[in-house]
Amino acid sequence: MSFPFTLFVPYNGNKKIWEYFNSLRTSNLIEELYLVTDESTEVPKSSQVLAADSILSTKTLKAVLDETDSEYVLLLLKPGEVTFGR
Repeated sequence: MSFPFTLFVPYNGNKKIWEYFNSLRTSNLIEELYLVTDESTEVPKSSQVLAADSILSTKTLKAVLDETDSEYVLLLLKPGEVTFGR
């Protein structure tokens, strides 16, 4: 049994984070995938973006809840340290 979830990944324009983010697109466990970044960071057009100053702020956490209808949400605090099944 799988439990699809929405994943939020902090993004600061770093190419390695972008490559990691793209690698996650193949997982069947991820229902939606968002980059969390401030408005000044340039983000590739194919991405869903949640504009925020900090992934840990109360304002951001409320925005995460407003943005998704998924039953489960995962906030990655250190991108690149987690892999998911296909």
